Amino acid sequence: FLAEEVGGSDCDDTSPETYPGAPDEWYDGVDSDCVGDDDYDADVDGFTSAAFGGTDCDDTGADIYPGAPDEWYDGVDSDCAGDSDFDADVDGFTSATFGGTDCDDASSDIYPGAPDEWYDGVDSDCAGDSDFDADVDGFTSAAFGGTDCDDTSPETYPGATDEWYDGIDADCAGDDDFDADGDGYPSDVYGGTDCDDAEAGVHPGVDEVAGDGIDQDCDGDDAELVSNQFLFTRPVGSTAVIYKWNQETGDYTTWHSITANDADCNPAEGSSSAYSVEHYGDQVSMFAPGSGSGISSATYTPYAYPKHVAMFNGELIVMSRNDSTIHRYDPVSLAHLGSFSVGSGSGQGVATDGELLYASLWTGGSVTIKVFDDAYSPVTSYAKPSGMSENNLIDMAYEQHTGTWFGIVTNGEHGTSTFSSTVIEFTMGGSVTATHALPWSVDGIGVAGCD
Repeated sequence: FLAEEVGGSDCDDTSPETYPGAPDEWYDGVDSDCVGDDDYDADVDGFTSAAFGGTDCDDTGADIYPGAPDEWYDGVDSDCAGDSDFDADVDGFTSATFGGTDCDDASSDIYPGAPDEWYDGVDSDCAGDSDFDADVDGFTSAAFGGTDCDDTSPETYPGATDEWYDGIDADCAGDDDFDADGDGYPSDVYGGTDCDDAEAGVHPGVDEVAGDGIDQDCDGDDAELVSNQFLFTRPVGSTAVIYKWNQETGDYTTWHSITANDADCNPAEGSSSAYSVEHYGDQVSMFAPGSGSGISSATYTPYAYPKHVAMFNGELIVMSRNDSTIHRYDPVSLAHLGSFSVGSGSGQGVATDGELLYASLWTGGSVTIKVFDDAYSPVTSYAKPSGMSENNLIDMAYEQHTGTWFGIVTNGEHGTSTFSSTVIEFTMGGSVTATHALPWSVDGIGVAGCD
C-alpha cells in the first residue's frame, strides 16, 4: 500500500501492520485498518467509550450514548444519564411495579416519606393507608362520605366503646352523650331534666304509675295510689240506677239515671265513653261520663237478655245470659262485629284485667270462670274462689292498681231477679280475701275509670 503522502491509502507507512483492511484492535490508539474512525468508539455512535475518557457508557451498543432516546423500565441506561431505569420520576425511589417502593413513579412528589396532605385523595408517602382516614382508625371521615364523626381521634369511630357523660360521641352514634337511656331527655346530673338516666321509662311527661315508689315523670314525687272505683247497677222498683261505689270508704253516689243491668267505663281498653246494657228492653247504650242522664246512642240486640258489659281490646263486649254468648261491638258506632259461645250454661259476668277477657258461666250447680285471649281463643278456666260460700259469681271487675278482683256473689241463678248485696274481693284462681256488705242489692259491677 502506497503512503497517503504519495497518493496512496496507507495511513501509516512506517508500520507494516497498518494498512487498509488490516485487523484493527479497538482501544489501542492505532487506526490499523486506516478507516479514520475513533479507535475509542467501537460501536461507531460518535461517542468515545467512557472507559477511555469519553461519555459512552456502553461502547458495544450503537443505541446507547449521551442524549439517546431512553425507554423506561427496560433495564438499559440508553442515554448514559446514570440514573435508575426503574425511577422514571427521578425521585430517588424505584417503582413498586419493579420491586421498589415508589407507589406512583409518574410523580416526583410521591414516594415513601414524602409529605402527605390528608383528604386530597393522593397517597403521597406511599404508606398504603386511606387518604380520608387521618386518625388511622380504619374508618373514613364523615366529611368525605365515611362514618367517622371525628377523624382527628383514633378512639372515635363507629362501634368504639363510648363512655357516657364525657361529652364525646365516641361511637359516632349521633346520640346525646348525656342521655344514657336514650329516652330523649338528658340527665339532670348534667343540666338536663331526666331524674333517672338509667331507665328509659322515666322522664318528664311520661305517665306516672301511682304507688310503685318510682317518680316516673320526674316531678319530684311518686303519685299517690288512688284505687279505681266501681259502678254498680241497683234495681229500684221497675228501673235500675247506676251508682258509683268507693270500695275503700264504702261511700256511693248516683252516677247515672239510665235503666241498666250493668255498666262499664274503662279508657285503658280503648274508649273514654261509658256503656250500659239492660235486658228489659234488650238494649246496649253509650253515654258521656258525668252527664248524669241521657244517652249518646243505643242499639237494640237481636238476641235476648244482654246482661253484662265490659270494654276489652278496643271493643265493647256484651254477655247474653240466655245462651252464654259473647257479642262484640264497635265502641263508636255500636255496630255488631261478631260473637262466640262461652259454653253451655247461663252467661253471668264479663271483665278484663287489661290482658285477658274473663267470663263467668253458671252451669247449674256452680260457677265457672272462662278465660280468653285478645283473639278470643280459650286460654284456661277457673272454679269459684276458695272461701266463697256462695256458688254463683254473677258479675266481676278488676282493680288495676292493687291487682284485686271484685265480684257480686249469690246462691243460685234466678234470671231477672239474680242480684245480691254481697261483694267479695278475691284473687283469680285463688281465694276470697275480703267481703263487703252493701246497703242494697246489685246485679252488675263495672270499672268507673272515666272520671
